[in-house]
Amino acid sequence: MKKTVILFTAIILMAAAAQASYFEVKASFFIPSETAFKDIYGSGLSYGGEVGFTLMPGVALWAGGEYYTADGQLTFSEESTEIQITPLWAGLKLSLPDTTISPYVGVGIGYFLFKESNPIGTVKDGEIGFIGQVGVMFKVLSSLFVDFQGSYSICKVKPEDVEADLGGLRATVGIGFEF
Repeated sequence: MKKTVILFTAIILMAAAAQASYFEVKASFFIPSETAFKDIYGSGLSYGGEVGFTLMPGVALWAGGEYYTADGQLTFSEESTEIQITPLWAGLKLSLPDTTISPYVGVGIGYFLFKESNPIGTVKDGEIGFIGQVGVMFKVLSSLFVDFQGSYSICKVKPEDVEADLGGLRATVGIGFEF
């Protein structure tokens, strides 16, 4: 929880300092793409935020991050294990400009920090991954919006001679402010 608060605070400060066009906080339901990952950790909630910078009407640069943690059991020994994944992303988003209902698509690249801890050992590393997004923003008030988003990410890692994909499908709800 402490890392989530730190992440939200950092995103708010970045948005204010950089004079962002919008800022939002998000909650996602994460479904890992890899079967072994799902078998050990299942699916679950992640939290994050995003800032955007309008380049021209309908075109924005965006940056964001999220925090996901889960507990599980190792497949063979059934000992407890924990994973933390913190992807930090940036990309380009195309949308219908200045409308009450604004569908969008986005693509980005990110750096996935991860840590897995269990009785066998602890692995901490990071790797580059990719994300694609589709969504729709609904303006509730002149500067307040609600964002519904689906995204898919890919991040192949190979710590300790075992390849895994830290990406997957996310169903996200966000609330934000346009400046």
